[in-house]
Amino acid sequence: MRKILIFSIFICSILNASKLTNEIHVKSDLIQFNQRDNLIIFSNNVEINSNHLTIIADEAKYDNEKEVITVKGIPSTIDSYNQKNKFRGKAKEIIFYSDEEVHLIGDASLKYENISISSKTIIFNPLTGDFKSNK
Repeated sequence: MRKILIFSIFICSILNASKLTNEIHVKSDLIQFNQRDNLIIFSNNVEINSNHLTIIADEAKYDNEKEVITVKGIPSTIDSYNQKNKFRGKAKEIIFYSDEEVHLIGDASLKYENISISSKTIIFNPLTGDFKSNK
């Protein structure tokens, strides 16, 4: 039987800033804390859930010092169920910054309202719906 570790963490500065949630639950096969670099690393079968968001990835890192969450996968996916901010995206790497930006990097695609875009990089603000892409 596969051992699943469930770890709940509060990351108010990142996800609460975007008003998506203030609590997330992370499931993965392996969790490591790197005290020297102040990182929490989730590996293998990573699933991140909140009240309005689901992320599926191979790996996720939370950098407490920089207040950044980075997820990687081939691809990683993100789905928002918030009625005011529904979107769906995928990319090789997804980065959440404390300034409310979400970066989708590497074979990125995003569906927001009636807009679908694909690009090398997509920078998206889930609060405002603003986005830009870079081929």
